[in-house]
Amino acid sequence: MRSPRAKRTNTMKYDSKMKKRKLSRSASIIEQMESRILPKGRIDDRLREKWPTISQILQNFAMTCATNCTRYLNNIHDEKDKVWKCTILEVNVVKNYHMQTDHIVVDLLCRPEEEKETKFTEP
Repeated sequence: MRSPRAKRTNTMKYDSKMKKRKLSRSASIIEQMESRILPKGRIDDRLREKWPTISQILQNFAMTCATNCTRYLNNIHDEKDKVWKCTILEVNVVKNYHMQTDHIVVDLLCRPEEEKETKFTEP
């Protein structure tokens, strides 16, 4: 017997016929959380001047880190009317080990959107 809260979605089978797949209540909550529109990663004002000198690959990596952390924090801190955001403070390549392997540090400031930034940054 199907739970009254279960949601049905379409799923492809190997023979290209559609079959119905039901989601449990927790799966539908995850689906709802993943579909929320959240802020993307941001660049700190002090980094803006240096940002164009950072390689595009590192920029993309840092922005992906900030965006994923934003999504993660908003999922674990699911509080009404509170949105967490992550701001990129610094991006550094620490060491190159061998071809296509780099040790990279991305400094992120993670906080709820309504909190004052002055509490967390130096004057």
